[in-house]
Amino acid sequence: MDTTKNNDEFDISYFLTCSIFGFILWILTEQILKYYNKTNKNNKYNLPKGPSFLKWFINYLFNFYDLKLSNNKEEDNNNNNNKSNNSLSQEELIEDTSENTVLKWFNQLNSDNYSVSFFGRPMIFTRDTTISKYILSSNNIDNYTKPPDSSGVLIRLAQNSILMSEGDQWRYHRSIINQPFSSKNVKLMIPTIITTINKLINHLNNNNNNNNNNNNNNNNNNNNNNNNNNNNNNNNNNNNNNNNNNNNNNNNNNNNNNTIIIDIHSYCTKLTFDIIGKLSIGYDFNSIESSDNDNDNNDDDDISKQFDFILNEMIRPIRRFSSYLPLYNDIKLFKFLNELESIIKGAINSRSLITDNNNNKTYKKNFLLDNLLDDNVKEKDIIGNINTFLLAGHETSANLLTFIFYLLSTHNNVQNDLYNHLIENQKKKINKDNKFTEEDEDYQSIEFLDWVIYETLRLFPPAPMIGRTSKNDDILKSGNNNNNNNNNISIPSETLILISVYAIHRDPKLWKDPNIFNPYRWKNIENINNRSDFIPFSSGGRVCVGQKFSIVEARIIISKLILNFELSFNNLKSKPFKIYQRATLTPKYPVFLNFKKRENK
Repeated sequence: MDTTKNNDEFDISYFLTCSIFGFILWILTEQILKYYNKTNKNNKYNLPKGPSFLKWFINYLFNFYDLKLSNNKEEDNNNNNNKSNNSLSQEELIEDTSENTVLKWFNQLNSDNYSVSFFGRPMIFTRDTTISKYILSSNNIDNYTKPPDSSGVLIRLAQNSILMSEGDQWRYHRSIINQPFSSKNVKLMIPTIITTINKLINHLNNNNNNNNNNNNNNNNNNNNNNNNNNNNNNNNNNNNNNNNNNNNNNNNNNNNNNTIIIDIHSYCTKLTFDIIGKLSIGYDFNSIESSDNDNDNNDDDDISKQFDFILNEMIRPIRRFSSYLPLYNDIKLFKFLNELESIIKGAINSRSLITDNNNNKTYKKNFLLDNLLDDNVKEKDIIGNINTFLLAGHETSANLLTFIFYLLSTHNNVQNDLYNHLIENQKKKINKDNKFTEEDEDYQSIEFLDWVIYETLRLFPPAPMIGRTSKNDDILKSGNNNNNNNNNISIPSETLILISVYAIHRDPKLWKDPNIFNPYRWKNIENINNRSDFIPFSSGGRVCVGQKFSIVEARIIISKLILNFELSFNNLKSKPFKIYQRATLTPKYPVFLNFKKRENK
C-alpha cells in the first residue's frame, strides 16, 4: 500500500511538472514564431538603425534611466569653498554624452531616431520634432494611441479615466474634465493654494523656533556637564564644547542664522498632495502636519508615501510578469489602492448629500468632484478621474517644484534676481493703507518668474517620455537627414513610438547651450505654447488638461517661499544630485536645502 501511494504521488508530481514545462515551451515556441514572422514582415519597412534589444535592455537595467550625473569636480570645488554657483559660467553641466543617459543612443548613432526590436515588435525612439509633432497632432489621436499598461498598476488605478481611455470614451472624459480646469476655475483655486502654502511656511517657522529652543537647552546641559566632570580643564573643554555645538548647529539647523534644513522633495510632495486633495475631493490629507513625525510614522499610514510606493511599482521590471504571476508586493499594492478608493467613495457620498444645496455664488472647493457629480458621471468613472488628478496633479507638480528650488539654491544670481522681481511686484500692490493685500497679487505679471519655470521645465520635463502605438502602417517624415539618407521612415502597425521630450529639450540643434540653466534665454522666445521644441505638457489634442493649474500653482508656491526664505544647497547631507524616470522624472535621492528666514520676515 505504501509503495502504491508513493508511486501515485510521484506520478501526479511528474504529470504537473511536465504540464508546466510543456506550457512554458509552448509559450516560448509561439513567441519565437511570432518574432520571426514579425522580423520578416518588418524587413519590408524602412526602420532606423539601433542597438539590439539585449544590448539596449542591459543598458536600461544597469543605468535605470539615470538621466543626470553631477559634475563632481566642479561640485567638489564649490563644496570646499562653501559656496554655490553664482554665475552662468559656473553652472553645472549635464553630461549628455555620458553612457548613463537616455541620450546615449542618439549620440552614438548620430541620429534623431533609432529603433529597437522587442520580440519582433519595433520600438522607435525619437527626438525628431517633425515626427513628434505629427504623432501628437489632433488629427492623429485615433491613429496613434497610448500604449497598454504593462505593469498592471495604472489599469487598476485609473482604468475608467481620461488617462487610460481612447476614442469616443476619451472624448467623453475630456469633455467633463475640461471645465474644472478652465482659466476661470483655476483662478478660483488660488485661495486654497495660498492657504496651504501659508500652512507650510508656518510649519517651517515653528520647526525652526522649536529647534532653536531645544538646541539652547542642550547647549546649557552640555556646558553644565562639562563643568562638573572636567573642572581641571574647564576652559579648554568649554571651548571644545562650543566648537562642537557650533558645528552641530551649522550641520543640522544653522540656528544662529534662523535656518532649517529640509528634504525639499518630501515637503513639496506633501504640499502638492494636500492641495490636490482639497481641490479635488475636499479632503485634507494633512500631509504637512505629519512631516515632523516622518521617522516615527509607518509608511503604510502616510497617503503621500503610499502614492510614492504605487509609482515605484509601475516601473519595476518584474511588474511585466504580474499578469501571469502573483508578486510579493501585490498585497501591499492592492491594500493602498483599496484605501485610496475608500477615501474617494467617502468623499463622493458626503459631497452628494450637500451638492443640491450648493449656492452658486459661493466658492466651491471641490472643483473636480463637483463637476463630475453635476454631470451624473458613473462612480467608477469618478474614481478613475479623481485618481488621475491625484496622481498627475501632485507628483508632477512636486517634482517640478523640487527641480526649481534645487536650481535656485545652486544659482544665487538667479535666485536674487527672482527675489528682486517679487519685491518690485509687491510694491506695486500696496494699498491705500500702505499694506500689501495678498488677494490683489497678480502672479501672472512677474515675467521673470515664468522664465524660471519654463527653463526648469525644459531641463527637467515632468513627463520625459511620451509613448504612442500606431494602429496602422504609416510613413513618418523625418526632419533630419541621418536616417540612411532617407527622410521617410515606414513603420508597421503596432509600432511603439517613444518621443523623448528630455532629448528634444537638450538637443543642441534646437537650443543654445542646452545643458545650462539660463532663464534669461526666454526673454526673446515667443509663442511658447505652440513650439514643437518645447513640449513639457505634451502637445496636440491630448495636451495636459491641467497645465494651466500646474503653472499657477508653481507661481504661487515659488513666490511665497522665495519671499520668506533664502535657499542654499546643503552639501553635507545631500548625495550627488541625480534624477531617474519612473512614471515621471523625479530626484533619485533626497535633496536637502537650507531654508534661511529672510530678515524682513
